[in-house]
Amino acid sequence: MKPTAGKASLSTLFFVTLVNLIGFGLIIPLLPHWSKSLGMTDLSIGLLFASYSVGQVIAAPILGRLSDRVGRRPILLLSIVGTAVSFIMLGVGYQLRSIWMLFVSRTLDGITGGNISVAQAYAADITTHKQRSHAMGLLGAAFGLGFVLGPAFGAGLSLKFWQPVAGSLFEGLPAYGAAVLAVASLVMAWWMLPETIDRSAAHHAEVVGPDLLHVRRLLSALANPILGGILAIYFVAMLAWAGMEVFFVALIGDRINFLSYPDPHHAQTIATFLFFVLIGIVMVLVQGGLVGRMARRFGEPVLIAAGSVVVAVSFLVLAEGYGVWMLILGSVAMSVGQGLFSPSATGLISVFSGADEQGQNLGLGQSVGAIARIGGPVLFGWLYGISSRHAGMTPGRLPFLTGTVLIALSAAAAFFLLPGLRRGLAARHAAEEPTFVEKF
Repeated sequence: MKPTAGKASLSTLFFVTLVNLIGFGLIIPLLPHWSKSLGMTDLSIGLLFASYSVGQVIAAPILGRLSDRVGRRPILLLSIVGTAVSFIMLGVGYQLRSIWMLFVSRTLDGITGGNISVAQAYAADITTHKQRSHAMGLLGAAFGLGFVLGPAFGAGLSLKFWQPVAGSLFEGLPAYGAAVLAVASLVMAWWMLPETIDRSAAHHAEVVGPDLLHVRRLLSALANPILGGILAIYFVAMLAWAGMEVFFVALIGDRINFLSYPDPHHAQTIATFLFFVLIGIVMVLVQGGLVGRMARRFGEPVLIAAGSVVVAVSFLVLAEGYGVWMLILGSVAMSVGQGLFSPSATGLISVFSGADEQGQNLGLGQSVGAIARIGGPVLFGWLYGISSRHAGMTPGRLPFLTGTVLIALSAAAAFFLLPGLRRGLAARHAAEEPTFVEKF
C-alpha cells in the first residue's frame, strides 16, 4: 500500500535523509585513512574523492529532471539502492586492497547520488517560498546530524570488539554498516514517503535532450543575473569546502602531536572522529533552528554573505593555527559559517525556479557543487602534497590559505549581488501561491 500525502512528509523526508547520510558521514573520516594505508598519495586521494562528483555531474541534472517527469518517489528509491550497492563495493574493494574498486564504488555512488537533489525538490514541493530555507535547513541539519552519528557509528564499528563477530568482514565493517543504513533508508522511503508530482501534468517534460550533460540548461541558468550569480557564488565556496572535507583529516594529524600517546595512530583516528562529531553538532544547531529564524529576519541574501565571511575567517585560523584549541576554534567557526551559507544558497536556487523547474534547477545546483567537488579535492591534494614535500613549508598551510582567498572572493560577490537578490526575493514573496502542505 502506497503512503498518502500530508504535513508529516517533511519530517519523514528528514529522517529518510538522515539515515542515508549517517552512512555517508560514517565513510568520510575513514576513507582518507584507508587510502593512505593502500599507499595512495595526497593527489590520488583527492582524485578518489573527485570520482564521486564526476558521476554526480553526469547524473544529478538528469535525475532531477527525470523526477520532474516521473515523480520524486521512484527516483529517490532508485538512487538509495545505488548508494547501498556502492558501499558494499567499497568494503569489498578495501578488503581486497583494490584501488580501482574504490574508484568504481565512489563513482557509482556519485551517479546514483541524485537522492540529495531529489530530496531537496521534494521539500520544495511541500513548502512555500517563505518556508523554503527552513525546509532546506532541516535537510542541512540531516547532513550535520549525519556527521555527528556517522563518525560515532564508524568509530564503534572500528573497535576490535566486533572482530570475533564480523570475522573476515571486520576490515570493511564500517562500509558494510553504511550499506545497511542505506537499506534502512530505502525501507523508510518506500513505506512513508508519498508522491508529490502530478504525473499526468508532468509526463510531457523533457528528460534527456541531445546534450547529455545539460550544458545548455546550465548556461541558461548562468545567463540569469540572479540565478547565475547564486550558482557562481555557490561554486567558488564549495570549491574550498570540498577540499577542506578531504584534507581536514590530514591537517589534524599534522597540527596535533600524537607521538606522546601510547598508540599514535589510534589516538589520531579517535581525534578525527571527534572533530567530525563537533562539526556535525554545530551544523545541526545552526541549520536545524537558527538559519530559519535568521532567514525570516535578515533574508537569505544576507546569510549567504555573512556565512561566507565567517568561513573565510575560519579557514585563515586553520591555516595559521596549531594545537587542539585552535583547530576547535576554526572548526566551530567554519561549521557556523557553512551552516548559514549552504541552506540559504539552496533555498534561493529553489525560490528563483519555477514550479516545473524545481528538480531541474536543484539538480543543476547539485551539479555545480559536484564540479566544485571535483576541483576542490584535486586542488587541495596537489597543494597539500607540495607543502608536505618541502621542508620550509608548513603542511596544510598552502591549501587552507588558498581556500581563504576563494571564499573571500565568494563573500565579495555575495555583497555585490545583495541589492538585486533582495529585490528579486521580495518580488517572489509577493507572488506567493498556496503549496502542497497548505492544501491539507
